[in-house]
Amino acid sequence: MSGAQTPIDPFAPLHEVAGALVSGAVSPVALTEAMLARIAEHDPALNAFQIVLADQARQAADAAARDIAGGRYRGPL
Repeated sequence: MSGAQTPIDPFAPLHEVAGALVSGAVSPVALTEAMLARIAEHDPALNAFQIVLADQARQAADAAARDIAGGRYRGPL
């Protein structure tokens, strides 16, 4: 994966997000950070989340990035 990555549209269909992950256009870590930032920005007004497990999400994103780099893409979900 290159250092510069394309930002992902948070409203993109799952197949586009999955394709961006597989191609390396976006990393699981970058995607997770972008979504956590959106939650932090909008949830105070929406109150849509009871709890956000940001540390666990980051750990899972790191693991997914390692898996993808090792040729073990786990699928779109």
